[in-house]
Amino acid sequence: MRLKTYSSHTLFLNKAKLALDVHAIPFLLYTSVHTLKLNFHTITSQELKETYTYCAAIDLFVRGIHTSQSSATRLVFDCEQDRTYAALALSASTVYTVVYEDS
Repeated sequence: MRLKTYSSHTLFLNKAKLALDVHAIPFLLYTSVHTLKLNFHTITSQELKETYTYCAAIDLFVRGIHTSQSSATRLVFDCEQDRTYAALALSASTVYTVVYEDS
């Protein structure tokens, strides 16, 4: 589980607005995160790693998988099924290998 901290007065959750009566008191929201890490074999440039990871995210979006990029080498998914399908879709690359990361 990943811990997210918010200090906003309003939280938007699943299209529903939840108003809070606290003033700038941080509250915590626990979310489950499913992550894939792309291990690059010969690339050392952070910009190039970030570009390949971004292209992988676009390739997955075209296939109907929604993801976000949390770093130059990591993709985050909302559910385990999307992560598994993404690992299969990206496994043919010769530039990187796909590794499951548990949070």
